[in-house]
Amino acid sequence: MQPSDISVDQIRHALSPFMGRTDIRLIILFGSVAAGVAGRDSDIDLGILASAPFDVTAMTQEIAGYLGTARIDVVDLRRASPVLAIQALRAGRLLYEAHPGDYATYYSLALRRYVDTAKLRAAQQAVIADFLAARGLA
Repeated sequence: MQPSDISVDQIRHALSPFMGRTDIRLIILFGSVAAGVAGRDSDIDLGILASAPFDVTAMTQEIAGYLGTARIDVVDLRRASPVLAIQALRAGRLLYEAHPGDYATYYSLALRRYVDTAKLRAAQQAVIADFLAARGLA
């Protein structure tokens, strides 16, 4: 299956055996497939929250088997940057929630991390802007 030819419901159905794992708490589809704008070169972006950190490569291979494509990008939401986590949550589609409230709990945590790190991101952008300006690149 090519990412541009697969629907959200088809992904959810294909992953139903994976959703039975006791360590999986959330699965969020994000990116171009979730937005309905997948093209020929798109991949399937999945954010996964598990009970503990996991081997992303092994998880990607397992999911590829269910979906029938290697064009998958798996993100461990437990280790994702605050920016990536919020982007996945805001623009993503919830495919699976192990227990009612898991999504809301994680969204709250991710939003707090995003807000808490806003000053750091602003400082980083200022340093980069100064660096570029000092070299006539901005």
